[in-house]
Amino acid sequence: MRTAAGIGRKVIRAEDQATRAAASTLLEAGRKAVAADRYVKRHPWGSMLLAAGAAIVVTAVAGRLRSNDASASPATDDAG
Repeated sequence: MRTAAGIGRKVIRAEDQATRAAASTLLEAGRKAVAADRYVKRHPWGSMLLAAGAAIVVTAVAGRLRSNDASASPATDDAG
């Protein structure tokens, strides 16, 4: 019975720590979202340029990965 109570306390302590960590993370995420919103409202054109640049980089990387995948797969001949 003593072992079960000890395990129960450890589980409760772990749940408490996880809840505190989750709450802290949510608060920090909320603060960062407010800061990002404030930045975008103060610098709309800079934000647009940043988003466009990120989109170009992602598109270039995706295109490069796609072309590498196409060249790596061998061509099959269905005729023979």
